[in-house]
Amino acid sequence: MGLELIQTIKKQLNYIIKQQKEHASGINNLGFCYKNGIGTCIDKQKTFKLYQKVADLGSAVGICNLAWCYYKGIGTNVNIHKTFELIQKAADLGSSTGINYLSCCHFYGIESDINKQKAFELVQNAAI
Repeated sequence: MGLELIQTIKKQLNYIIKQQKEHASGINNLGFCYKNGIGTCIDKQKTFKLYQKVADLGSAVGICNLAWCYYKGIGTNVNIHKTFELIQKAADLGSSTGINYLSCCHFYGIESDINKQKAFELVQNAAI
């Protein structure tokens, strides 16, 4: 009975994780709508809050979108340091967008020294 219980718990946990990811996707899409005025008025504060919520759920897409908010000052003050931290986190999660943004940071020297070789290596490794 103990093994069956563990398997049941694992199945339930996987279901919860799947639901959470789907939920994160919906929240992210809603943030996109508020950011671009799709079906609603543009609301930068709601955009930021929704992307923050998605990032808190661990979504790499949400983390990248939140980084963009900090970079462009969407619903918050511009904060390049926070942008870089979030981009690094998304890249560490394997996000191709995060890796691309991180390569741009190294290429242009945003919160890092200009390192075009590092930028190239990041993009090259992401493509493999």
